[in-house]
Parts: sequence; structure tokens; C-alpha cells
Amino acid sequence: MRMTEIDTVRQRLIRAFPPRPFGGLVSTHDECDEGIALRQELCGKRWDEVPPEFVDFNSGSLPLLESDALVAFLPAWLLRSMETVGDESVLLGVHDVLPLSRQ
Repeated sequence: MRMTEIDTVRQRLIRAFPPRPFGGLVSTHDECDEGIALRQELCGKRWDEVPPEFVDFNSGSLPLLESDALVAFLPAWLLRSMETVGDESVLLGVHDVLPLSRQ
């Protein structure tokens, strides 16, 4: 995806999901490293402050987010997925989002 297209998507995500510091419960999954990492990294941050490297490393961790946290941080994963089209280790697909709709 070209940079101008990514910038357009970023602006649309900002309009749809205004970046605000998240003060709610990020994850209750204290039994796994991924849940702990999500809580430590995301608490108090806005979605546009999440480092791309964190999203890359935690690309499969969205189901561990609590509902409000998912709404707050999904744009970071969506944007990173578009920035890395072709990199299957980061790409967010239907198989990642579909289980979230059952929460």
C-alpha cells in the first residue's frame, strides 16, 4: 500500500476512533505473558501511541483485550496491518477478527 493511501486510512481511523488515553481494564489474562504485556504497554496510552514493534510482536493477541480496550486499540492493529501488507506475521485477517465478534 502506498504511503498516501496509508495516510488516508490513518486519517479515517482517527475520525472513526478519536485517539484518547485509555484508562479502563486492558486485559484480565494474567496467566499468560501476552496478557501481561498488553496491560503493561497499553494502559494509559492512545491507540496512535502504540509502537509498531509492539503490534508486530503481539499481532495475535487481540482476543486477550477486554471489550472496551479492543475498541480503543483495534485501530493500531488495523493500521499496522495495512502498513505491512504482504507480511503474514502481522497481517490482521478475518480469522483474527471473527472470534472477537463473539465476545
